[in-house]
Amino acid sequence: GAVYFFRLTVTDGAGNTTVDDAGGNCRSFRTRGLFCSFADSLEPRARAGWNDGGRWRVAENALARSPAHAWAIDGDGRKGEATLTLPVFRAAAGSVLELWHTFELANGLSGGIVEGSMDGGETWIDLEPGIFEGGYASFMLPGSSLEGRRAWTGGKLGAMTRVGVALDSLGEGEIHVRLRWASQAIGTEGSWLVDDVSVCHAVAEKASIG
Repeated sequence: GAVYFFRLTVTDGAGNTTVDDAGGNCRSFRTRGLFCSFADSLEPRARAGWNDGGRWRVAENALARSPAHAWAIDGDGRKGEATLTLPVFRAAAGSVLELWHTFELANGLSGGIVEGSMDGGETWIDLEPGIFEGGYASFMLPGSSLEGRRAWTGGKLGAMTRVGVALDSLGEGEIHVRLRWASQAIGTEGSWLVDDVSVCHAVAEKASIG
C-alpha cells in the first residue's frame, strides 16, 4: 500500500485557526496493499503447474497483453471440449481472479467459460455469478457440452480486455480454476487468447492514523 501524509487545519466562525500536524511531523495513513497468491505473465514461458488439457498452448502472438506470449486455443475440426487449468492456489477472503483475453469464436457454436472447484477438481461450478467485469457474451446453441449456457462466444480478435471474477463462492483454502472451451466443429471455430492471469486479495495493513 501507499503512505500518505496530512495535517488538519480547523478554523472557527471567529477566525481562530488550529493546526494539528503531529508536532510538525504530519500525520500519516497507509492504504491497503495487494497480495497475489498466483500471477503469471507467461514470460518467457508459463509457470509450472498449468494443465493445458492437450489442446491449449503457449505461443508468441502479436495480441498478447505482455509481449510476447499468450495461451491460445484454435478450432481443429474436432467436436468436443478442452480445459486450461491454473496451478492450484490458496484463496483468501476477497480473492479476485484477473485475466486478459480476446476471442473470435463461431457465435453460439464455439465458446468458453470459467469454472472453479473446491474439492480438488471432482466437481466444478460456473463462476459467472462472480464476474464483475468482462462478462459472458451470449448463449451457446444446442449440440455442445455447453448448450443453453452463457459463455464467451462470437467476438472479434483485437486488443485484450480485462476479466475480473470474485472468488467468494469458492470459499477460502486450496482452489482450482479452469477455462473450458467447447466447440461443435461447425464452420470457422475461431480462436481464444488469454494472458496475464492472477489471483489477488487486499491485505489489511496498519491503518491507524498517526
